[in-house]
Amino acid sequence: MLRSVLLVLALPLAALAQIQVSYIPDSGSAQVIPVAGTEDVGTIAAGTTASLHFQILNSGQNATSIGTVNVNGFDFAVPDPPPLHYTLAPGSTLDFHVAFAPVQPNDYRALLTIDSFSALLVGHAVAIPELADATGATWQAGDVIAFPKTQVAASTAKSFSVVNPWSTPLTISTMTVSGDSFQATLPALPFTLPPNTTQAVQITFQPVASGTNTGALSINGQPFGLTGDAFQPPLPPASLAISSGASASRQQATIAVQLASAAQSAGSGTLTMSFVPSTPGASDDPAIQFLDTGSRTENVQIANGAAAGQCGTGAACTFQTGTTAGTITFTLSLGGQISQATLVVTPAVVSFDTASAKVVGNGIAVTLPGFDNTHATTALSFTFFDTSGKEIPSGVVVVDVTAKFQQFFAQNAPQSGGLFQLAAQFPVTGTATQLGAVAVTATNAAGTSPSVQIPIGY
Repeated sequence: MLRSVLLVLALPLAALAQIQVSYIPDSGSAQVIPVAGTEDVGTIAAGTTASLHFQILNSGQNATSIGTVNVNGFDFAVPDPPPLHYTLAPGSTLDFHVAFAPVQPNDYRALLTIDSFSALLVGHAVAIPELADATGATWQAGDVIAFPKTQVAASTAKSFSVVNPWSTPLTISTMTVSGDSFQATLPALPFTLPPNTTQAVQITFQPVASGTNTGALSINGQPFGLTGDAFQPPLPPASLAISSGASASRQQATIAVQLASAAQSAGSGTLTMSFVPSTPGASDDPAIQFLDTGSRTENVQIANGAAAGQCGTGAACTFQTGTTAGTITFTLSLGGQISQATLVVTPAVVSFDTASAKVVGNGIAVTLPGFDNTHATTALSFTFFDTSGKEIPSGVVVVDVTAKFQQFFAQNAPQSGGLFQLAAQFPVTGTATQLGAVAVTATNAAGTSPSVQIPIGY
């Protein structure tokens, strides 16, 4: 070994000025290897292989040709050397790997040469046991042990044998398991395994989250990877319950998501609304929506252990029935299951809000806000009374409004549903101030509305 070192020291340094070689470990920063220097490439388990990453940098001002990349030493090799006479531009790099595959526990040395550059590589191999299970499968340090797919909060246990494959006794001084989803039943430490003997170990996979869970079993500082896929238990079947009294227009109602049993895991889903008007030619009604979101989509959350869903901060989803008759369909998508419920908003007579009437000049102006959920008002009837409350002679005025309401709803229903505001003007022969009230009814496809009596103001 002394002879190799002396050879390195005898190299002409002027020829090396343009080449810089670095070792890049799996973790940490790159380490520049000095000319005729020594680089410790770490410790691995005997019987395994490490791929050591190196990089050549042309640190000079001119292009340079890279010739032979070689490593001379037991259990070191360059499996895929760079091409011969590779031209490296100034500031460019060339990567290559050295395989370190020690067969027995020991310290190993090899001479790395790149044209006129040389450095000593030092590696270490330690004795690590194998793992085996009852099927005959075996794992060495660095291998990954896969566990069966397991439900979150459930568990799967696997029994292993720690095997000493070496011809000398093997002392196990440290043995740990890491990873939130893995636990182990370990023997008392330290213990010594004679050649070709075993020690039982049990590892349990108890996933804390769905998806891939990872961990490691470390024996004398060398890891065996642990991995297992986990899935959430399916959510119970769900049903939808609509609050009573929701079949009328212009209501705020609720719909609750109920589970057949308590959920064994958390989950989420989507509740959507769709609407089909019952009146031919009627438009959709934008007021039919969930209050929380102002849309027809609501997120539903299921807590672990809950028997019902939650919309936002509420136990049920609040929605508006709008002002158009028709069928609202609720569709719940939850845990791969689809549930539906329907609500029929029945046709109704015209409903008036607070109406007003007043004398304007020598006439009466009547303002009527309200809604018609059939979008089909055909007639309005106005009955006038004097200030003493007596119906005046010829005081009933009936107006056919079929065409006007058809035109109004065709233009406005896509924005306002069945809502309307009607302004009517009545000229008066005589003195308008002698009139004290007007009663109004409306007729649509569902019938005639109750009479609404409106005082006439001055």
